[in-house]
Amino acid sequence: MGWTWLKILVCSFALALLDPPGRAEIVDRIVAIVNDDIITLSELERFRRSFFPRIPKGGDPLNVRFNLEDARRRALDDLIEEKLIEQEAKRRGIQVSKSRVKEALESFRRQRGLTKSQFEAALRAEGLTYEDIRQEVINGLRKTTLVNQVVRSKVEVKEEDVRSYYQTHINDYRTEESVRITHIRIPLPPNATGEAEASALSKAEEIVGRAEKGEDLASLARTYSQSISGLEEGDLGYFKKGEMIPALEKEAFSLPVGGVGGPIRTPDGVVIIQVTDRKEAKPIPLAEIRKRVEEDCYRELAERLYRRWLAKLKKRSFIEVKL
Repeated sequence: MGWTWLKILVCSFALALLDPPGRAEIVDRIVAIVNDDIITLSELERFRRSFFPRIPKGGDPLNVRFNLEDARRRALDDLIEEKLIEQEAKRRGIQVSKSRVKEALESFRRQRGLTKSQFEAALRAEGLTYEDIRQEVINGLRKTTLVNQVVRSKVEVKEEDVRSYYQTHINDYRTEESVRITHIRIPLPPNATGEAEASALSKAEEIVGRAEKGEDLASLARTYSQSISGLEEGDLGYFKKGEMIPALEKEAFSLPVGGVGGPIRTPDGVVIIQVTDRKEAKPIPLAEIRKRVEEDCYRELAERLYRRWLAKLKKRSFIEVKL
């Protein structure tokens, strides 16, 4: 179901610090009734600012208004669900221990890198108290316990579920394409003189020409190292996309096996590369990633069961939207 309830609380509070109240006057009114609870416009706005992108103020006023109303409707749907779950947790008498609440609060404080006094000062600056946050944590932990009881404890992942999920999502379980590179680098500082750079590029082009005619790159490196001090060569191993500097990556992934590329100017020299092997992207066998697939399958089944349970909860509840 995405974030845990505690993470939602943490995110909500963190974002609230970045978007303090009072920036615009809101005429408060009731926007929804959920059984015996009400949701006010100010409560909805705090929730919307925490979980939905901020609405750009520039551009067409009609678009801005439409975007704001759309964000409010989506936020209200989520907030109604929050209220229903909170009510159900109370109805079932779900309690959480003081030690669990304390541990959650301390974890949150440490994650923000705040001392206890700094944490309390930040709360006061927002017109909140430690007890306010403590109560929110209690509510969040109650919800987590409830969802564990009615959803997660009832999810059963069968072998056929795992195999079906794997086949359906097989593109999520593929190796990445990689290439193996042999290189020659002629060291050259970024601030090399024009003469030094021209000389290095000339030698590099000569090496490329001979390599393209079939000469072994490593042998050429040994030959040219006699006349170029500090010339380096060797097998660099396998690289995936994103693991090389862009200029080298573009060249390497465009070459066939055996292809020679360059010269390429890099911050520390002039480089010639040869692709000596290529591993195409392919599905990873289920046996090798079974645990990961089982966990992903479990989350999908849990989400499906959660949505069915929530739909039933809504059906037997009184919900009136006044937005």
